[in-house]
Amino acid sequence: MTSTAAPAGVVGSIKDTLASMQHELSHSVQKLRLGTSAAPSLQTCTDNAIASIVVSEAGSNLMLKYQLHLQQIHDMGAEAARLSNVCSTRMGNLHQMCQEHGHAMIEISEKLRSLPAVRAQIRELNRDLKKVNRFLLQTEIALKNLESIHEKTHHQEKTVS
Repeated sequence: MTSTAAPAGVVGSIKDTLASMQHELSHSVQKLRLGTSAAPSLQTCTDNAIASIVVSEAGSNLMLKYQLHLQQIHDMGAEAARLSNVCSTRMGNLHQMCQEHGHAMIEISEKLRSLPAVRAQIRELNRDLKKVNRFLLQTEIALKNLESIHEKTHHQEKTVS
């Protein structure tokens, strides 16, 4: 029997707490609604309403949770601001790096466009080198022929003398 009585007691306690909070809130709201010239200022009424809510344990717990959540929101906002600064810095670095890579790609593209002209110049130089090589070979053959003729004439002169 005690096991069923305990949950009923807890439920009754929760009902009582909720009823008292509802009564305190509605009573505080009624105080705020009754506006007379002799009535205290809105700030005083608000302070009194909050003080009456905080007096009860449930109200105190509610205010504590509210304060904790407010602190969490503040901390998360500060962290979000810090992370947004980090993100902004990284985005700036990324933008600069992309610009540098873009300029490098433009330079590479210009170099690649000039490749056909360079290729034509290399082919022309290769043809010129082949001509010079043939000319040198012909000159070498001519020199050997001249040396041979010179030796023959020199040998004939020796035999004649």
